Amino acid sequence: MAKIFMDCAILFGDSLTNRQDVPGSWHEQLSKAYTKKLDILNRGFGGYTSKWARPLFDEVFARKEENAPVARLVSIWFGTNDATSLPNPQHNTIQNFQSNLTHFLTSLTSPSSPYATAQNPRALNIVLITPPPVYAPQMDERGRRERTLERTKEFVDVVKALGAEWGPEGREGKGKEWKVGVLDLWGAMEKEVGLGDGLAPYFIDGVHMTTKGYAVLWTLYVNLIKTEWKGRGLDWKDEQDLPRRAAQFEKIDPNRPESAVELLALPECRRM
Repeated sequence: MAKIFMDCAILFGDSLTNRQDVPGSWHEQLSKAYTKKLDILNRGFGGYTSKWARPLFDEVFARKEENAPVARLVSIWFGTNDATSLPNPQHNTIQNFQSNLTHFLTSLTSPSSPYATAQNPRALNIVLITPPPVYAPQMDERGRRERTLERTKEFVDVVKALGAEWGPEGREGKGKEWKVGVLDLWGAMEKEVGLGDGLAPYFIDGVHMTTKGYAVLWTLYVNLIKTEWKGRGLDWKDEQDLPRRAAQFEKIDPNRPESAVELLALPECRRM
């Protein structure tokens, strides 16, 4: 078993998080961007809703007494399945969805939380991702009945409201050290092509996204890193902001192999 060597990003969500078979997926883009800098841990569960993910939270996130890497980034991406209508067993209420996401955020950030993420608030960044729109023409009859734009939008609004509540001026205000941001995937797609047939190239089956759909999400994330989260140790293109954990081989003293260890680096937010 390998020792903990790098900090990590934890991707917590449903199949939109889990999928790695689509080029340019959320997982793939992060893995490419943070190679040699962060370990990307995919904890996406196909078909899951927030109500089924809540009992798993304790299995996914380490407690303070457990040996675990420092989580630098946590993405939370639920709502697409929660928004289904009855009789689909994935159906969830708005109230329960909001309660579950609030539980996730509180568990990750509260000083009294038993989870390890709360031990390093300067290093912790949480991104809430809204569900994308659904595209009914690609679905079968049952899918069109159980997944609608109108109901999905209600869950989008919950994610955005929580982002505002927990964001830059929310909760403990400017004094808090952790950050919560929102990637409004629904809003970005609507702005780009509307909510009609322009969505077709963004989806495989009306729910799961193509490379083009994931590209919209990635653009939102890059913008967040360059603006609200600038200087948070997540800009993979800036060696000052986020250095490689292990130095490039050209920097190692060939006469002193131990210099490879001496050159191990962490971002400023991890240097106490």
